[in-house]
Amino acid sequence: MLALIAVAAMASAQDRSKHFELGRNDIFFNYTGTVADSIGVTQDTVEYKWFINKEYDLFYDVQVKVKEIRGRGLNTISLQGRKFSNDAWTNITSITYYGGGSDTTVNFTQHTNAVAYNHLRIYITKANNLGATQVVYISGAVKHN
Repeated sequence: MLALIAVAAMASAQDRSKHFELGRNDIFFNYTGTVADSIGVTQDTVEYKWFINKEYDLFYDVQVKVKEIRGRGLNTISLQGRKFSNDAWTNITSITYYGGGSDTTVNFTQHTNAVAYNHLRIYITKANNLGATQVVYISGAVKHN
């Protein structure tokens, strides 16, 4: 009985993690979401990580498009960074998505002060149990200082 409860608990809070790498000459990155990129259905957290193989500090533009797929889900959408793969993630900026029946595009932009991160992550967490949200796409560009 205890094993069945543990399996049921794991199934309802499974997380999704995707990892990508930008080559030395790449500046654009894109990811198109699928049904598996839904928060509030079978998982509470999704993350999308990019290793950016550059030897200079970065300016960036990142867009995250999400849509409400059930109810009025409340999510935190964060852009995070780190220098080395074993460093803890540092929150660069976050917004709260309140649902509301329409698609929303979140823009994270830094054109003034370059950041010294070789890893960027979009981290989306469920903040309530009222609905579900799906990632439609994540697009971005990085350029040097």
